[in-house]
Amino acid sequence: HFGMKLTLLVIITISIAHDAASFTLNAIKLNESRLKSSESSKTSNPDFTSSPASPTSLPTPLPTPPLAQPSLTTPQTTLKDSQCPPHYSNLSRLYSPTTESTTNASPISSLRSSHCIIIGLGGVGSWVTESLSRTALGRLTLIDLDDVCSSNINRQICADTNTVGMFKAEVLKERCNRIDANCEVETVLDFIDGDNMEEILDPLIDDRTIIIDTIDSSETKADLISYCFRKNVPIITCGSAGGLTDPTLIRCCDLSKVEDDRLLFWTRKRLRKYHRFPKGPAQGEKNTHRVKSWNVKAVHSIQRKDVKKSQGKESKGGGGLRKCDSMLGTVSFCTGIVGFVAAGKAVEMIVEDDFTAPNVKLESVQK
Repeated sequence: HFGMKLTLLVIITISIAHDAASFTLNAIKLNESRLKSSESSKTSNPDFTSSPASPTSLPTPLPTPPLAQPSLTTPQTTLKDSQCPPHYSNLSRLYSPTTESTTNASPISSLRSSHCIIIGLGGVGSWVTESLSRTALGRLTLIDLDDVCSSNINRQICADTNTVGMFKAEVLKERCNRIDANCEVETVLDFIDGDNMEEILDPLIDDRTIIIDTIDSSETKADLISYCFRKNVPIITCGSAGGLTDPTLIRCCDLSKVEDDRLLFWTRKRLRKYHRFPKGPAQGEKNTHRVKSWNVKAVHSIQRKDVKKSQGKESKGGGGLRKCDSMLGTVSFCTGIVGFVAAGKAVEMIVEDDFTAPNVKLESVQK
């Protein structure tokens, strides 16, 4: 039995070897056939070549013309647009030209060629700065001499544990440069008042400048609005954010129509008393005429604060170092919204090319 098994094993081995030899021979014949076919194809078609290193390499395809590259610019694009980071490109979809005067300028080029001066960098002004630096504005001027206090941390974007004691203007400038390195940011370390207003502002103003007033002094506010009237400069003024708890009640209207804001009430009163702005009806007299707009946009809240609590708390004075904390208490979700609304109005004015300055008919001087 062992002999029979051995004989069977030898027969099987010989059979497998025979099959393998046949398969190898067939593969060699097939390869020779393919080589002959490749040689005949090479001689009949000059467009195909084979590599010397690899006789069986695939033929090289004919060259194709280069694809047309999409244009990176539009007829409205300017040098300022090209300096704009790509994350601002969606602004063109948000703001499209709405007037004949803006049809030849893209929103980004309009913003890049404009200038905002922010006066006061506290709970409202710091958020105005933050918002505008993220909206492709070309130039910012930050005016304030105040430094960061620890009590500012609850409501000011420039305030944290690392910036206490630093000038707010310098902190915000560094922050703006990190957001948009091509935005020109200038700082003025001073408090604006009636005495130095022209000296500071005159060299800064051009025909595409908007002033955003976040000052907490009604006297300085009135002086600034009167200055803008005389110099034909558009201005957005912000009311008090102290004591506010409901950000949904923040509004923007003309200063002549603002209600429920003590800071703007005293500002308007001083404009009428000392700067000859049009007066309203006398106390106790019924208002029978329509109040004409002063073309001064005012951001304020219609939330009614406790009169007893707020009486005398809004600052009527001007200049000098101010207290770090508001006597009424403030929260970031209200100071921030006031700042965002002001920034939004500034951007809206720029893209619509609406650089309208205060426009009033001054009262005649009584003899």
